[in-house]
Amino acid sequence: MNPFSPVGQSVLPVAAVLLFLCAAAQVVHGYLRLSRNDSQSRRSVAIYEGALLAHLMVTCMGAAVLVQAQGSYDSFPSVALLWANVAVALAVGYVAILGFGDTEDMSPIEDPSWMPPLEVVLACACVPPALAVFGEGWPIILLVDALYYLFRTVFLLLLDLREGKRVVSRMAVAEATKLLPEGLLYADGRGRVQLANDAMVHCLTLLGLGGSPAQIEDLWHDLEALAAGERRVEIAHAAAADAQDGLFVLIAPDEIRRFVLERLHPPIPSAPKRTVTLHRFGSRILAYDVTEEVRVLQGIDRANAELVETQRQIVASMRSVQEAAANEALLRMRARVHDVVGQRLSMLHRAIEDDDISDEQISQLRPLLNGILDDLAMGMDTDPAEELDATVAAFALAGVTVEVQGALPEDSARARVFADCVREAATNAVKHARAMRVDVLLSETSVSVSNDGPLPTLPLRDGTGLASMRRAAASVGAGLRVEAMQAPFTIRIVLLSDSSTDYAASAMGGMAGKE
Repeated sequence: MNPFSPVGQSVLPVAAVLLFLCAAAQVVHGYLRLSRNDSQSRRSVAIYEGALLAHLMVTCMGAAVLVQAQGSYDSFPSVALLWANVAVALAVGYVAILGFGDTEDMSPIEDPSWMPPLEVVLACACVPPALAVFGEGWPIILLVDALYYLFRTVFLLLLDLREGKRVVSRMAVAEATKLLPEGLLYADGRGRVQLANDAMVHCLTLLGLGGSPAQIEDLWHDLEALAAGERRVEIAHAAAADAQDGLFVLIAPDEIRRFVLERLHPPIPSAPKRTVTLHRFGSRILAYDVTEEVRVLQGIDRANAELVETQRQIVASMRSVQEAAANEALLRMRARVHDVVGQRLSMLHRAIEDDDISDEQISQLRPLLNGILDDLAMGMDTDPAEELDATVAAFALAGVTVEVQGALPEDSARARVFADCVREAATNAVKHARAMRVDVLLSETSVSVSNDGPLPTLPLRDGTGLASMRRAAASVGAGLRVEAMQAPFTIRIVLLSDSSTDYAASAMGGMAGKE
């Protein structure tokens, strides 16, 4: 058939131009389609879009040859170009059988599964035997083919523009990876490094490992050596870190990174078996900036060390307090034994010195001996007033009068100290001065004990009695003073806050006395 019939002369040039424009648009669409990270199989998409581009190119060249040569479509080379559409039809049919992967989330317009059957028909219609069926109107088939692909490419390019605003492309992912603050290095299945972003190159350069290592395993061994050596980070958490938890490495004085080695494995395919998928795997090293976290951990380590030291000091202090309490209890027991036993022995000694001791006196003194252990066991639990009454009654058995004026203080601790000091002072009066009368004057802030015995003729010396009374008085904030220059011999205990400056000074000075 002559292609330059009235129909062919007007249609073929238009069809050739449209097919050329569609081929150019198909190149752009194919690139955008392949650069998108969608769930469709990249192999199916590549075969499909490549086959359509081949159809547009061979059909465009065939139309152009026919326009230029003014020959028949069944002459060489146009016939060879048009017969190439058979291969296009087979490729498109292959993709139609395999499918495009997961298209469940696509609308009917976006779903490309309806296009391949129509495109197979158009490709088969552009081969010489099919064109012969249409007689002189065969150029219309090329025009229809061109118009369909014009609509298709324009429509899909509009979808590509819309998708480009909401779908991240591979170029965008690569650019984002390059600018990540975390270091990233990727190696293929053989350990050959394929990618290292700017942060990773920065870290490796500062560590002296070069910006582009060849093998990921060698790089990881170097990082382990640095993490255990000169670039070690001194924190308790990093000291126990192994390859799985990561390596803490000092990059710079103000920068610490945690390097993690991850093995990437192919995911388990969840798509139908007819879907063609590509799996990539290998290894990667990530370098996280953990400077602030490590500073916090180091602060926690320091705080823990301080807490341990504080605990040690507290334990030592508690031990010292326990020892001091034990010593204090021992001193109190010693003073108690001295007071109780000394009192009883003094009264017994006084009675024994009397040669004419009657049986009645012996029966009266017997409770003094029998009650010693009871008085010692009574300890600090006795009421101070009852203890003072017991002291008066005990001395009365030995013929010594203890006259008490006033009342013990309301403060229980002060009252106990005053009662104990009265007993000790009376015991010393009977033991050393052979007194027959002891006068006690009590008030809320003071106590004085006088006796009618002779004044001492020898210099006063320290003894257990006065020492224990001085300690007891100091425990309630009082001072002890001995008045032995003129009769009567008096021991006075006064709260320091209620005494004059001169008295306080003398009371706190080195005092001595006969035991």
